Amino acid sequence: MGNLYKNIFLLTLLLLSVRQAQGVSLRVVSASDAIVQLNGQTNLQVTVVNESAEPLVSLDFVLIVNKVKTGETHVDLTEPVEVFGSEYVLSLPVSADAEAGSVAKQVSITKVNGGKNESAENKADFTLLSVTQLEARRVVMEEYTGLWCGFCPKGEAAVNRMSDEFGERFIAFSIHSGDVLECADYINASLMSSTFPKASLQRTLNYIDPYLGTTEGYTEICPIRHDVERLMGVPVEAAVELAPEWTDASESQIRPNAKVTFRLNSSKARYAMGYVLIEDSMSGTGKNWAQADYYYLDDDYAKRFQGDEYMDEFLHPEETVVYNGTYYIPDFVNRRVVISTLGIQRGMANSIPQQITADETLTLDHEMPVQSTKVQRKDRLAVAALLFNANTGVIVNAAFAKVGGNSELHADAPTSPGRLSEAARYGIDGRRLGAPSKGLNIVRLSDGSVRKVIVR
Repeated sequence: MGNLYKNIFLLTLLLLSVRQAQGVSLRVVSASDAIVQLNGQTNLQVTVVNESAEPLVSLDFVLIVNKVKTGETHVDLTEPVEVFGSEYVLSLPVSADAEAGSVAKQVSITKVNGGKNESAENKADFTLLSVTQLEARRVVMEEYTGLWCGFCPKGEAAVNRMSDEFGERFIAFSIHSGDVLECADYINASLMSSTFPKASLQRTLNYIDPYLGTTEGYTEICPIRHDVERLMGVPVEAAVELAPEWTDASESQIRPNAKVTFRLNSSKARYAMGYVLIEDSMSGTGKNWAQADYYYLDDDYAKRFQGDEYMDEFLHPEETVVYNGTYYIPDFVNRRVVISTLGIQRGMANSIPQQITADETLTLDHEMPVQSTKVQRKDRLAVAALLFNANTGVIVNAAFAKVGGNSELHADAPTSPGRLSEAARYGIDGRRLGAPSKGLNIVRLSDGSVRKVIVR
């Protein structure tokens, strides 16, 4: 019996030594690009899969540039990751390069829990952007909608809320399909959603619910706000500004006057600029201009939106008409409608030079024709300038401004006396006001239009 226990003990030691020698298999799935200010450090997000039953408590990794490896960096996790067979995102510390620029790299996890990483898939490619200054990102939401779509008003409500909440950091426009405001440019670029309502954020979260975002279930009001906040929290490598103006007295062309300031150097940059022409407060009469509204029915689905003041105009519209058994809101005022575009897919070819120098501002000499017969009032036109990563199609940063005026898209929208009420009031600093306050007040009306009011 004694020999039996002794043999079991020796076998256990042998198995433990073999296990330690074999290490743990941690498969690297992908790594996200990272941006960091010179002389600083950031966290590289690496998605992994633990292919062993052993909890992950520590790891070592190296970075590889042109097949040259850096020294190993050791990371002790604050809490063991007991994830087996599922994806998990690690945050690994990386430092900026010595000079501002964009460098393609690989990250390789070499050790796990002190032993060799046994996975053959232990590397992932990423790009490290080292910049002179981190720029704040303006998040772009492309809302896909249609007047015939009875569920689409929730996208309108979400955009109205976030426009008020985030101000100029949030740029949104509505792309129509199947109605009088249909945007052929998006259809021709194969960007139009096949189902409605849908939205894309920054071209990184594509064709998601315009109210829920990536959240599942109606557990709170307008949860897509969290997706927007997360994207706003990621800095970028370039600032974009514009001041669009008419090029001629006939108002047939717009010069966006876009300016881009990159915070890195590159001799083979892959950026491109695209433009979107937008008209605000478009409306008409008759069925073709009425907005289908399924929320008027007060059924279980509509009740999910009770308590959201931005949905009130659809839950309790002042007036409805019925066409073929469906409720519609007549004479609906359509905000931020896309009229036409330039380079909407991934930007216009050669619109940004390949040679860019950190902290130098590029002034872009582009012109945008205004030829669409859809335009109702030219004094309500605005332009959004979108800076694309031409390789990935992601929107890096953006800017928005009214043509020949300030950046308040809805400032000059007409109102209908007797039918509109004040929905919200803000001070010049963007704070919401409970009552009129001396000075300039910005008032949002129940139709979504905005007025600037001087309170004396």
